[in-house]
Amino acid sequence: MKKTFILQMSVLIVMCISFFVTSCNRGSDSEFSTKHIDWQQKIKQGRLNAECRISVDYPVKGNSLLLRGVREWINEQLGAVYTGDLNAGDSVIAYYGKLEIDSLKSQLQMLDSSDFDAGMSTDRMLGRAYETNRLVTFGDTAYIYSGGAHGSETIAGVTFRKDDGRKFGWDMLKNTSEQEFRDLLREGVKKYFKVVTDQELKDNLMLENNFAYTYFPLPQTPPFIEKDGMHFIYQQYEIACYAAGHPEAVIPLSRLNRYLTATVSGLLKP
Repeated sequence: MKKTFILQMSVLIVMCISFFVTSCNRGSDSEFSTKHIDWQQKIKQGRLNAECRISVDYPVKGNSLLLRGVREWINEQLGAVYTGDLNAGDSVIAYYGKLEIDSLKSQLQMLDSSDFDAGMSTDRMLGRAYETNRLVTFGDTAYIYSGGAHGSETIAGVTFRKDDGRKFGWDMLKNTSEQEFRDLLREGVKKYFKVVTDQELKDNLMLENNFAYTYFPLPQTPPFIEKDGMHFIYQQYEIACYAAGHPEAVIPLSRLNRYLTATVSGLLKP
């Protein structure tokens, strides 16, 4: 009788511990927070000026695997050369800011004796763009001005699974070579340009091969998930002129059901 009681209590204790651990893990999946870090510095080299600005939503709380995944991604996006403690977000951002300032100083030194008369600047923003209890999406915008009529800008995004920090891109999708999928992209880009006909679309793009207007090209940058659907962004000059900005196809997830992998379909469940 005594042994039976002890056995029952042991089982009960194990069950309680398991429940407590599971509950804590589930909570950490959704309790994700970031600290906004701004770094900025202006320099003057002779008669020329330059400025660097970096703005980052740096992860400070949440699942340890997710924290590691997002922090490593930020490090890789900024240059992948920082080898210090990734827990210290301020140090990470300051390191890359100073690295960029050193680069700008070098460039200004070479240009000081030339006819170059414009300033130089770099702006970088890496921020949390969308979040559910299962996933979080970060965006990355980089703008560089080195003189001339305008600067250059790139826009990208990435979606992470909260429970293990897995990073998603093109691996969210299957069968992207199908004509129907390319049709979805084409229709999405039409909405970006606010046009209806294929000819109107052609008038806004600079694709060399006419076949590309039918079998629409995939963007070079991987897609990411936001509230309104999956975003497919084309970089400047990728399919259109500079003035067109970043042509984008935003496709509702409900229209992508047959193209989503089983993994991502599960990730999107309520």
